[in-house]
Amino acid sequence: MNEANFETFYALDLDRTLIDTERAIRVLSAAADSFDTSLGEAIRQQNQLYLERGESLPIFEFIINTAGRDVADQVREQFIEQAQVQGLLLLGAQAMIAFTQSQSSSATGIVTYGSKEGQEMKITAAGLNNVPHLVTHHQDKGTMFSSWQESDGYHIPDELGGGIARELVFVDDKSVSFKNFPAHDARGYLVTAAAVHEVIELPPHVTVIRTLQDVIVAEQAIDKTTTTMQ
Repeated sequence: MNEANFETFYALDLDRTLIDTERAIRVLSAAADSFDTSLGEAIRQQNQLYLERGESLPIFEFIINTAGRDVADQVREQFIEQAQVQGLLLLGAQAMIAFTQSQSSSATGIVTYGSKEGQEMKITAAGLNNVPHLVTHHQDKGTMFSSWQESDGYHIPDELGGGIARELVFVDDKSVSFKNFPAHDARGYLVTAAAVHEVIELPPHVTVIRTLQDVIVAEQAIDKTTTTMQ
């Protein structure tokens, strides 16, 4: 058995948790409009259809399939340029990342559901390339986190920096993400400020909370309690 080589791994969702996804769609569709207004409109319509079904549009692949790879690459370049000017991060996102990265014996990573190219496009546009990330096809991320847990802790994938964490903290905006969430040495926060999905039954160790700033306050309180008990 290996010993955990750091205390806490913070797994942070991307869409509607760290970034304003609706703003990203607006900026992206406007970039598409500059090439073809029908492409921008198609993006807006498809995104709305997917939202109504409670799903996420694989947006970059949709542009490729609709307009071809060359146009998609040009739209992506313009989107990233414009998004970096306008900003995609939700209120509290920078503070949340700074907080998790400032904690002693902790590590941080973005764990996001969707297509690899599309999610990495948004990560770059949001200026988050300095944070390790993992793009997964598992909507029920809790199941994936459970597969990381062994008797000596959570074995973090290499894409997220590797290592073994004693506990895992997960922040997301969708209830389904917490399906089969680990029952031990884990806690979760369902952030509702930008959520578009209904809150359904959650494990008892998942807290419904409004903003990322509220998550920071909750984590600071836990840290103070732990310090007092030592």
